[in-house]
Amino acid sequence: MATARETLVEEILALVASKPDNIAQDIEDLLKRYRVQTKPRTEIPEGMTARDALADRLVAMWRQGVLGDATQLGNLIDTFRMQHKKTGGGSQKSARKKVRPRESIMSEQLSAGESAHVPAPKLITSEQTPEEGERSRGPISSPVAGGPQVKKKTRSECPKCHSQGVVLARSYAGDDYFSCIYCGWQGYKPVEKPDFSVPVATQLLGQEGSGNK
Repeated sequence: MATARETLVEEILALVASKPDNIAQDIEDLLKRYRVQTKPRTEIPEGMTARDALADRLVAMWRQGVLGDATQLGNLIDTFRMQHKKTGGGSQKSARKKVRPRESIMSEQLSAGESAHVPAPKLITSEQTPEEGERSRGPISSPVAGGPQVKKKTRSECPKCHSQGVVLARSYAGDDYFSCIYCGWQGYKPVEKPDFSVPVATQLLGQEGSGNK
């Protein structure tokens, strides 16, 4: 790609070859497509822009009849910094990526058929269902320090306090006995074959308990 200097030299030579009627105006219009700056050693009149100074010197060369000399023309243009302007003269766009507003992103999603509603996440502190509560709660009573698990016992009516608190227990000696978990009544289990037609409380009434009567 040709540099701005090379392009300008070619355009001025073509302009000279066309023998324009108003060379000053044509040069001014031509330089509007370039960014012109002076180099450190280039001196121009105070209050004059670099573009106007270059235009005046080009017109002076035209009047001297040397503007068509490519060497002299190139030497003059070399005393200035030349840059191509953007097409259309628009301002340069920032290279940084612009962040689109959230509203525009949501509108694009809605136009594409996507739902803008996002379901709320389930909270950890949400209520447990009755089934989940029963599973997580575990048994009401558990063995302490790794002891044997307590089995569910069938309770009978106590002959003393008449509560459903009589259970079958076993002493350290290995004897089975009945005990009331509410009033502390105790009675040894009969050795003879029990009569299942008679309630346990009735059978125990005739036995002597070790607890308070």
